[in-house]
Amino acid sequence: NIVSVRLSDAACRGCSRTRCGVDWGWFPDPWAFTLSEWQPGRHRVITFRELGGNRVLPGRAAELIRGALTWSDGRNAGGSPREPSYHRLRVLSDDAAPEQIQAQRDEGVDARSAGKGGLRDMSYRFLQSVTWVIDPARCPNLAREVRAAEFELDEATGDYSGEYPDGNDHWIDATRYALMDVVTRRGAYKHAGRG
Repeated sequence: NIVSVRLSDAACRGCSRTRCGVDWGWFPDPWAFTLSEWQPGRHRVITFRELGGNRVLPGRAAELIRGALTWSDGRNAGGSPREPSYHRLRVLSDDAAPEQIQAQRDEGVDARSAGKGGLRDMSYRFLQSVTWVIDPARCPNLAREVRAAEFELDEATGDYSGEYPDGNDHWIDATRYALMDVVTRRGAYKHAGRG
């Protein structure tokens, strides 16, 4: 359910349910960050911004995140653009590195653990169940990872396994973490027999 769309700046500024996620990495695995819009009424995720790099120190990562979360909220009464401001949105990340999360918090980022424990398959199934809009120009690494992701082929039987591949999925993971609270709420709802 992947839709590749070039998004305008105005469309990105119009996002009101913005979700942020981080996958920690150093080298050779990259540090990865994504911004996505969750549209529950349309059952759609729109990922419109990514950042990343190797050997990104916590202070530099916090600086990049603060920059990504700084934008203008339209125009004032006189018609001129409002000054850009920092939007202190929650940033959910891999909970395997609590010291990294604390370092981000020390730098003014509202960093939190995504609480991903044991939820990898559930979060992948969630992403498979939605329409996922990705801007390939704004998110080239994510677009590349999604194109390359596929179930592993069992060469002996010629069948695909039901296992989600692990590796080369850093921006996918950042997006999964960004939406983990949605995934866990929906999972709890289904397991309670109401979904």
